[in-house]
Amino acid sequence: MATPGKFTCGAVESASVKDYVYVDGNLCVDLVKTAVRGLEEELRVELKGRDLEALCLATVYLKFDTHEWGMCGFVDLSDPRVAPERQLTFSELGSRFTSGPKDKFEHEEVVAVNFELPAMVEFVRMNFGNFASSGKLVVVKVLQSFFGVAAVERMFKAYV
Repeated sequence: MATPGKFTCGAVESASVKDYVYVDGNLCVDLVKTAVRGLEEELRVELKGRDLEALCLATVYLKFDTHEWGMCGFVDLSDPRVAPERQLTFSELGSRFTSGPKDKFEHEEVVAVNFELPAMVEFVRMNFGNFASSGKLVVVKVLQSFFGVAAVERMFKAYV
């Protein structure tokens, strides 16, 4: 059952007509545009130019039926491909997030977890009941993309 949760995983954005592009005469969705728009609208992070090379879109997943799907990915805002003026610390990101209007699906708080495998696994294991319905899947898929499937599996199995 889909339920709201205390935690989502990063910026969550739906593809829209703003993300449509024509490729060889076919109408397609440019998921990089969706990711960029989500980061800007949800977290007030503006990426452009070479910054986009730092985006990693990794996994498509279906949500509850065949009509809704999601894309998991991540961006390291300290990546050298991100222009120095757009490289953000957590406190800078947090202040951007807490200012400005929110829609009914946005939360009022950003929680930082060091993006290290042991810290992330501990956070997921300790807070799994507080995640939005697809949040656990998103965070695990992002961890697998970054650290590798085997390493993530070993870390979850080793967690006591």
